[in-house]
Amino acid sequence: MIDEIGGPLHENHYPVGWAWAGSSPFQWMKRVPSHFGGTRNGMVISWPAKITDSGGIRTQFHHVVDIAPTILEAAGIPEPEVVNGTKQTPMAGVSMGYSFADAEAPGTRHTQYFETGGHRALYHDGWVAASFHGAPWVLTGSVGFDDSTWELYNIEEDFSQAHDVAAENPEKLAELQAMFDEEAKKFQVYPLDDRFSERARNPERPSVTRGRTVFTYAPGTTRIPEGSAAPAYQRSHTIIAEIEVPQGGASGVLIANGGSSSGYTLYLENGVPVYEFNFFGKDLYRVAGETPVGPGEHTVTMVYEQLPFEPGNEVTGGTARILVDGTEVASGDVEKVVPSRYSATETLDIGMDLGATVTPVYREQAPFAFTGTIKQVTVELQ
Repeated sequence: MIDEIGGPLHENHYPVGWAWAGSSPFQWMKRVPSHFGGTRNGMVISWPAKITDSGGIRTQFHHVVDIAPTILEAAGIPEPEVVNGTKQTPMAGVSMGYSFADAEAPGTRHTQYFETGGHRALYHDGWVAASFHGAPWVLTGSVGFDDSTWELYNIEEDFSQAHDVAAENPEKLAELQAMFDEEAKKFQVYPLDDRFSERARNPERPSVTRGRTVFTYAPGTTRIPEGSAAPAYQRSHTIIAEIEVPQGGASGVLIANGGSSSGYTLYLENGVPVYEFNFFGKDLYRVAGETPVGPGEHTVTMVYEQLPFEPGNEVTGGTARILVDGTEVASGDVEKVVPSRYSATETLDIGMDLGATVTPVYREQAPFAFTGTIKQVTVELQ
């Protein structure tokens, strides 16, 4: 699929092999902060009034948390202690401003911890203690922390962490491991949790949708993150779109959630109501009427009924019916449905389908904005 990468079909994601290769010369890639791959990046700072050696290079070690303090210092603004009546947690970063006038100035970022999904590391004055915690493309399960292995690198001499010197420097490794523990306690890293997809489904995670069964969206509502949209996954639900069609008819999206990776869309195609469900880009289920919706005020409804789950089938689907002003105009099977998440980056949109479109039918007309008037769209969950 190399010719498709960078196009509308893959959410600008690419296969693991390319991610790994693109992180050379580092050992690993994004989601593995213990080994810098995909996480150690150059940064460009431009400030002609203060930085005189245009194109100059600074090699002091810094972290993303240092950017905000740098901007505040440059603007002459103190770090806020209270915002809108809420006491602020002190920033963890330090300013990089000291390096603007002196490329050889000693660095002020002496220590920095890293932790993502159980991958841990501690940087301190040129040394890095690192604990790799499993292949980053394994997105479910937990391996625990009983058998963690720590490595040691001198990145002043070994930029890409190619040579583990833990065996030759056991005292230095122990020192950095103890420092990681201190930093982890200071910045609320504990308790460690090496799960990935399960954390998104954690019932204790804050949610704006939990417990709600009715979601009403106004016209022009776009880019609602999927995690904050009506969770219609594998459950019976109804979509009710109250619209007005002008003389001459209307086309366009009424509601869409997801994108080319998977999702659903309810739209008018030359006035004809259509519902499509995209199953991971593998199957596209289409239910469509035969007659265009005429001018005037109408209610277009899609009723999805979830079938009982088949043993061992995590993608059991159901049936979809389309009604116009209460009269059924189409029905069909949706054999497979997505169990928990349509995409990593797509959103719910009313009146258009932003990003990569759910269906290729209107991809060339994206975002295929509705040419009539939407009064509101309601999603009711069973």
